[in-house]
Amino acid sequence: MSTSTRSQDDLKVLMQEEIAGHIWEFDSEIVAKMLSPKLFTPNLPDRPFISDFQCRISHLDPAILGCASQKLSEILGRHPNLWPTTTTESAAYVPIATFLNACLQACRDALALDYESYYDNLWFSAYDRETADGIGGASPLKPDVVGIKGSRPGNRVRPKEHLWWKPPMNQLLLQLLLPCEVKGRWKDLIMQAATYARALFFAAPSRIFALTLAFNHKTMQLRFLIFHRGGLTASKPLCPSQPEHFGRILQLFLSIMLWQTPTDAGFLGSCNELVYAIPSSLNNTATVQEVLHNSDCVRGRATRVSRVSTRTGTVDKPETALLAQTKSTLVLSEQRSVRPESSPTGTPSTATHSSGGTMSSVRESVTPLASLTPEKTLQESSVRLYGPTFEGAVSYTAPPKHHQRFSTLRIPSTGYANLVLKVAWQQTQRMWNEANAFDASANCFGTPHYICSYIVYDHLGHPVTTSIFLPTPSEAAAARWSLYDKQPPVPEPEYRYCMITLCALEGQSLVTARSSLELRDALAHGILGWLGLLRAGYLHRDISIGNVLLLKWPTVMPPFTIQPIGAEETQNVDKVRDAVNKLGVRDKGRGFVTDGDLCSKLEDHFSVERRSSTISGTLEFLSRKAYTAVTAKKPHTQSPMDDLWSFFWVAIWSVVFNKHLEQQRATEETELQSRFKTPESRETIMDILDVYSSIQREWTPTPLLRDWEPILYDWYKKLVSLQDDFTRAFFDPRVYNADRSRIISVFQEYALKGVADVMEIFDKHKDAVTSEPF
Repeated sequence: MSTSTRSQDDLKVLMQEEIAGHIWEFDSEIVAKMLSPKLFTPNLPDRPFISDFQCRISHLDPAILGCASQKLSEILGRHPNLWPTTTTESAAYVPIATFLNACLQACRDALALDYESYYDNLWFSAYDRETADGIGGASPLKPDVVGIKGSRPGNRVRPKEHLWWKPPMNQLLLQLLLPCEVKGRWKDLIMQAATYARALFFAAPSRIFALTLAFNHKTMQLRFLIFHRGGLTASKPLCPSQPEHFGRILQLFLSIMLWQTPTDAGFLGSCNELVYAIPSSLNNTATVQEVLHNSDCVRGRATRVSRVSTRTGTVDKPETALLAQTKSTLVLSEQRSVRPESSPTGTPSTATHSSGGTMSSVRESVTPLASLTPEKTLQESSVRLYGPTFEGAVSYTAPPKHHQRFSTLRIPSTGYANLVLKVAWQQTQRMWNEANAFDASANCFGTPHYICSYIVYDHLGHPVTTSIFLPTPSEAAAARWSLYDKQPPVPEPEYRYCMITLCALEGQSLVTARSSLELRDALAHGILGWLGLLRAGYLHRDISIGNVLLLKWPTVMPPFTIQPIGAEETQNVDKVRDAVNKLGVRDKGRGFVTDGDLCSKLEDHFSVERRSSTISGTLEFLSRKAYTAVTAKKPHTQSPMDDLWSFFWVAIWSVVFNKHLEQQRATEETELQSRFKTPESRETIMDILDVYSSIQREWTPTPLLRDWEPILYDWYKKLVSLQDDFTRAFFDPRVYNADRSRIISVFQEYALKGVADVMEIFDKHKDAVTSEPF
């Protein structure tokens, strides 16, 4: 369902799919430490947990908490009949807002800070109306109680006043910062609160966490909810009507009132959505020109891809410059502050498709079934620049050597170098997949000109990771909050790291191709990039419309070269080389393959148990065999054949969704788009493209479909035949039960055959594929 038609109920279902199975609860003292500003902590492990950190709340004078408790009792004494006697939800809005404001005031009085805290003027009000803006095209949300900044007599939002998640510059005092939801069932309450967290992440995608409050008016219990890219961490319930719980509630609020910086409040200190602080070898700053893709989620990779500009000199080996900055201890890690350049907020930045021009097109799976996600390119979306999300400088801290990867690729030496910057929260086991794969294939034609990847570190020299909000593996069973019985629990918490990757090539969706020839060349060059990746030892496993991209103009790339790994490959290599030469491929590329997050290193590919939950990809482009294995929960080893099939379905998608032919497309051709819902219905597209069916056709195809029908028909037949041959070869006991080197050689053999087949088909039909623009 597109976000443009999502109701609140739809969003809650979506949130349950994302969060269920990834919900944890801790005592309030531990959650208070999670929320507290951190002190510099030397010698942190690579995966730090909250118990590893020094926290300001732990060093707070106990007398302050006692004073705050006394102040709270005094304030509430002026409201003797605060809590309602009825159990209706709306009757609790004003009382809980009053209680939260009393907590804030008690903390302010007790702390008597000599500096202004980040939420010094935070206050709560009953709200219960739609916000001024919807998020991601969805219906506006209706928070029950809201926390905003500013001073106002009576601390009430006016009756006709509407708050914003992403306010215009002249409405900054009406930004919703800390929502509170009131309901009588925790299941409903948590999912509604999750929709607010989604809105907070949408307003500031570089957030590390989003805090919301949840009040169960039937049980009279309050929870603090920390939503993060690994799921949800909740405090255990506390009762605001019971004085014996005041101390623990106030401890949570004291942690918040100690916030001084945007980083304390959950923002990424190296980015304010308009400017990124990056390694000095890349000239310190990267100014966002356009957001190419933003993954709209709470839990997951939360991939955000931007075109950025940076003025730089020639850098032959940028890794040398960065490694020189990294000191022997984190105490001496590089710290720089960069002032953001002035930039108008709200500048429209429309991507043709939500995955067009991305380095990573799909949200990571929220099911136990690996990384399968529906493709989001059916609906056009607009991603707008918004910011800065906080005032002041952004700063970069160099990570230790083992948390960075640099390629030897040269960076443009004159003017502004436009680069593609990707932020993603990567799981531990996949964190270096893309970096290793694209570094290994950096000299290959059809790859994205990889520059570097690194884990983001905060200003104290601590890695930015979800592990700080999660239990250790040994604590997971006790910390799990099994709120949704139908959702099976995950085997362990989802430890993710915030990572940045920079590449030099920016692409756009294949559906923007202006001619049949442009589409053919982009696909051919993307396929050759995929082959280069495989020859470098990596299987892509997520070929989709967002991961095979078109270049606006021919771009210099490393020349296409290929050599046999062993003598037995010579014939197949020669076929590929000859077919590529006939197509005139040299060192100018029109397309490339990208997004290596789900790549699998061939040497390790067969050490993973062959099961459906290890299958990765995008639903609309999965091979039939991979999709069947997932739905039937049967074993399947992903192979080059799966990727080759995905390229074929990407080609059809590119033809039937071409944006320039929307007005020319007959109803019968438009109907082909709906057949991508399942592989079963997708296969019926070939019945319509069958050569005999086309003779009897009573409707006129678009020029692109006309040119591509014979190509697709021949390609499909070749793939069916090649799949049969591969299946026989792969399941031959001499191969299937052999060591991995024998299996890898079969993978390479059929990859070469598949690439040679498609290049020969492209050459066969080259006279019919025109360069005439649509």
